Amino acid sequence: MSANIVMFGTPRTGSSIAASMLQALGWNLFPDANWSGESAEMIEIQQAMVDRAAGRFVPERFDVDAARELMAQATSPWLIKDLTLSFTMDLWMPLFHEFSNGLPVFGFMLTRNPEEVDMSWRRRTNLKGAGCIITPDRQVASWKENITLSAWTDQAERAFMEWEGPKLQIDFADLKQAGNRFNPRNIKSRVPVGGELQTVH
Repeated sequence: MSANIVMFGTPRTGSSIAASMLQALGWNLFPDANWSGESAEMIEIQQAMVDRAAGRFVPERFDVDAARELMAQATSPWLIKDLTLSFTMDLWMPLFHEFSNGLPVFGFMLTRNPEEVDMSWRRRTNLKGAGCIITPDRQVASWKENITLSAWTDQAERAFMEWEGPKLQIDFADLKQAGNRFNPRNIKSRVPVGGELQTVH
């Protein structure tokens, strides 16, 4: 038995690399996924909820019909990667289960040394680093303004801890071990039950 995977977390932690690894192992991305594994339609749904003046997501703007149409395109075992899900996970979770096709829905979060995240952010965006205000960037942060990477990390960690199903948190340095853990030949015996947290270091 395999599992569906929802990936979330913070930019510059290696999530695009992990998504490529999981896709190579047999997980399916949305048909409109970009180079980093993110669905253009999911990005639009997420961005439509952002109130830029208030600097927050507005749940009432969640387009459930559009989200359901998107999830209907998912082929199990599916892999969903959108780091902004940390802010809206409660809205999407019912749909993840509705379109799970009888497979468990597995939460997966990557962590990385904050100094490495900071350096990666500087190289990628030419901004001041993890402590600066995130300004729109077409590859990384076009979805939202007025949030620091540290605040994003805090929200991602809260969302991960509140995840009620099986989940796994892995450090960027251990991506090879992550590949082994998500190998379909091994996952049946490795998927934890309930909300038990397993961390690889």
